Amino acid sequence: MFAQMRKCARWYYSNAARTRKLTTWLMNFMVMLDNLGADQVEEVLAKFVFPGSASVRIRSYKMKEKAVIRKLAGSKRLPPSEVYKLLEPLSHEVTLCMMAKTGSSKAKRRIRKFFTAYNGVQVKIKGEDIRKEGVIPGPRYKEILRQVLYEKLDGKLPDKRAEVAYMRKVIKESR
Repeated sequence: MFAQMRKCARWYYSNAARTRKLTTWLMNFMVMLDNLGADQVEEVLAKFVFPGSASVRIRSYKMKEKAVIRKLAGSKRLPPSEVYKLLEPLSHEVTLCMMAKTGSSKAKRRIRKFFTAYNGVQVKIKGEDIRKEGVIPGPRYKEILRQVLYEKLDGKLPDKRAEVAYMRKVIKESR
C-alpha cells in the first residue's frame, strides 16, 4: 500500500487540476494504521499529539473509507455531483489513501475524475445575484449556491444565464 500511495501522490501532482502540498507523513501514518480497528486507532490518537487537523483526517479516513470506496466502486451510475458530495468533504490525503487502497478500477477512475474535473469547479453566480431575487442574506444563500453547483457539475448549466435560471427555479420552489 505504501508503493500504491506514492504512485497516487505522483499522479496527483502531475494531473490534478488544483493541487496543494500533501502531508506525506500523515498519509504514511494512515497506511500504518490501516489494519487497526476504530477503537485501536482512537487509542493511538489518545497517546500522541498531532499537529493541526491530523487527528481529524486520520479519524475521517478510518470512519469513512469503507463506505466511500464501496459507493465509488459500485456498479450504480454516479453523477459527478454525487462523486463530489462523497469526496469534497475529505482531505486530499484521505482521498488519495482511499485511491491507493482500493482495488477497484472504477473507484480509482472516479477519484481521478474528482481531482481532474470536479474539484475546484465554481459557479458564476454570486450572492448579489441571489439578493436581487429578494432572498434575505443568510444560510439559505449557501444552499442555493450548492444546488446550482451540483447541477453545473452534472453538466446541466453551461453558462451564467443557465445558472441564473436554475437559481430562480430553486428560489421559487423553496418559497
